[in-house]
Amino acid sequence: MRLRSLLGFTIITAMLAAPTLATAGADHKVFRPVIKANNHSFYGVSVDSERCLLAVKVYYFAPKNEYADSDEHRFRIKVEFAGGVEVVTRPFTNRTPGSRTLYHAHRTARANCWARKPLEIKGIRVVSCHGKKCKLPKLR
Repeated sequence: MRLRSLLGFTIITAMLAAPTLATAGADHKVFRPVIKANNHSFYGVSVDSERCLLAVKVYYFAPKNEYADSDEHRFRIKVEFAGGVEVVTRPFTNRTPGSRTLYHAHRTARANCWARKPLEIKGIRVVSCHGKKCKLPKLR
């Protein structure tokens, strides 16, 4: 795992030690150790596909001490698959502590409908920032 912090932004890259092979349909990966961004723990991702639509769920925990002053954190996540395909979530904001799940749908019809093929999850990247007017760094 590689961690880089620039001006309050956190960029995290995690390549999974044991890639997971997904048959066309579903897959789930738990991260050990968890992936940290702004003290939030990203601990899993699951994908499910139906025809050309890929449904992605990212599981994370937001610690209570990060939300003492009605604070907020912003994130964007990239899930990378073998073969060079990837899914980038929309930017999302979290304002409350506890266990959370991000739901993201990705259409692959314009890209040869790759969601119908078996998928091997290679890793994820997380970018984050803290504060109401923070700007997320670019995902690479």
